[in-house]
Amino acid sequence: MCKMKEYCYAGDFAGVLLTFSFRHPDSAAYFNEWLYPEDPCIRFCSSSSDCMDIVRVPKSDCDCWIQDFGMGDNGNTEFGMSVYRASDLLLRHNRCLFHGAAILWQNKAWLFAADSGIGKSTQLKHWTQLYPDEVQIINGDKPILRLEENGSISVYPSPWKGKEEWGDDTLAAPLGGIIILKQGKENRIELLQPAACAARILSLFFSSFETKDIIEMLCRFEESLIDRNPVWRLTNLGDLNAAVLTHDTLSKWLEKNNWFN
Repeated sequence: MCKMKEYCYAGDFAGVLLTFSFRHPDSAAYFNEWLYPEDPCIRFCSSSSDCMDIVRVPKSDCDCWIQDFGMGDNGNTEFGMSVYRASDLLLRHNRCLFHGAAILWQNKAWLFAADSGIGKSTQLKHWTQLYPDEVQIINGDKPILRLEENGSISVYPSPWKGKEEWGDDTLAAPLGGIIILKQGKENRIELLQPAACAARILSLFFSSFETKDIIEMLCRFEESLIDRNPVWRLTNLGDLNAAVLTHDTLSKWLEKNNWFN
């Protein structure tokens, strides 16, 4: 029986049913068509052991946004912070959310990874401008990564698309590689060894990082990711030439490694 008023919804996230319990009545609206109403008296209970598959965002998760950015304790903030708790739950199903912009190109998904404000959206804008017939955007900010049984990684859309809300919820593809963005005084791209990018890649997974089990699952996920997929560092000026350099470099790498389908 329900102990408190909850706004309960469920949806499919890369093949996993996630159930959400929101504190605010408008939180689900920010997910657009991803969620449908769920009966809390069927799926919810007061026992913590029975509620392991429910995403809840405590107010303490939102306090950093409220205090540091002047955000309100409202549906928009709860939606934004729900990505961390959702990713923790998805980890139990070999999936997680990643801070990067994902494009579909050459039948592969490519992730442009960086902190906010470093240039992910600029890269997507330049790629779609320069190569409109080659590129589609899977997700502009926080795609879902899925670890397959054979150890490969696939990239799926998510409702957390960034402020531009770029993405196509019908697209998914095997991961081709990751491009880590860095602002600089020149355009330069280099292929990284796993040891040179492991710490940076780990920081790009969304998670509460609050238990040993979660951290161990993230490390196993990352190990499969960097063992099987190339990672480049793109130092760039944020101009069109940086996109051309990246496109041509990846094209040559694909041809050299016979990855063209």
